[in-house]
Amino acid sequence: MIKRLRRRFVLTNMLLVSVVLLAVFCAVGASTVHQLSTENDIALRAELMHAAGGDAQKLFIGPARERPKEQREALLPTFSVTLDAEGNILRLNAQAVEISSEDAASAVAQALAAGGSEGSTSSPALRFLREGSNIAFVSREHEISAVWRFLLTSALVGVSSLAAFFLISLFLSRLALRPVERAWAQQRRFVADASHELKTPLTVMLANVSILSSHPEETVASQRRWVDSTRQEAERMKKLVDDLLFLARADDRRMPAAREPVCLSDVLWGCILSFEPVAFEQGISLDSQIDPDLYVQGDAGQLKQLCAILLDNACKYAGPSGRVHARLSARQGRAALCVRNTGEPISAEKLPHIFERFYRADAARARGQGGYGLGLSIAQNIVQAHGGRITAESSREEGTLFTVALPLCAPPSAGTKAPRGRLPA
Repeated sequence: MIKRLRRRFVLTNMLLVSVVLLAVFCAVGASTVHQLSTENDIALRAELMHAAGGDAQKLFIGPARERPKEQREALLPTFSVTLDAEGNILRLNAQAVEISSEDAASAVAQALAAGGSEGSTSSPALRFLREGSNIAFVSREHEISAVWRFLLTSALVGVSSLAAFFLISLFLSRLALRPVERAWAQQRRFVADASHELKTPLTVMLANVSILSSHPEETVASQRRWVDSTRQEAERMKKLVDDLLFLARADDRRMPAAREPVCLSDVLWGCILSFEPVAFEQGISLDSQIDPDLYVQGDAGQLKQLCAILLDNACKYAGPSGRVHARLSARQGRAALCVRNTGEPISAEKLPHIFERFYRADAARARGQGGYGLGLSIAQNIVQAHGGRITAESSREEGTLFTVALPLCAPPSAGTKAPRGRLPA
């Protein structure tokens, strides 16, 4: 698909450039032909005035741009003839050109046969202008050579321009379609990973149901472990589907916008309290330092989900007898939420990818702990939906640190109860 898009991009660019070049060359060509026709007309009228005994033959000494209009093209090869009543040549005025009487007679015959006051002859190649018994002729050689020079120049410029634009279009197609190619690859990987993750619990559930079906005489109590296993897998699959729907809504820009002031301090306190039993069971030290009454504009449920994801991630990877520290403070008009944990650091090459969907810095450990690699991606979407920014740092000395910066807002007015971040059931 990407190759087809690239070909269409290049083809469209080349078509548009070709149309523009064609329009430019046609406009320049029409202007050139009009200019040549005007020069010929001026030269012919000057020659007619000379044949009629006028003073147009007097030369003006000075710059060409200051000459009278009738004399500016006096250097074009022109001649004139005076005819009698029968159309015979009485006088040939050809002081500035060399032309035989036969060629002059042929030009006069063609001009009379044309029947108009102006036109052109083919042999010799001339333009003529007739007034009464006088006919002025000017050579078309300069006009023909100018047109051929223009066509040759246009062809060279056109081919060179199209070749240059083709190379530029190839480069631009790669540059412009790079985000599309990246998004397409991510989408394919997302679908493949989601299909794989959904397949695992479904396989377990089908196996459990098969076991239950093969022992219809058994009671529910005796088959309790298969029922519990099926329920656990169904709950895992439900959580995965909920996470996928959340990310789908985020991609479709259908996440609810920030609506009201939320006390982020209270939200984080609530999450800390709910994770203390988890940390205790895992032998992890969980402590916090939270500045009171820090409000942000947003959705209380999503902010609580954000705090829960960061704390859950920190507790999972703090390591044996590890330590998790949460810090919330105000920095330059923003609420800075920092969650640091000990444990194995994330390598520098893996750190830029940890917010990608289904990405696991340690795939085996994440699967063993029931993770799908969606939590940090959801956290990033929540932060971005609230106009904030999330970053990650990791080192062996300092541990792993996630920092969230959200814009602060004024606390709600008196009498208005601020949401405390209840997460919907």
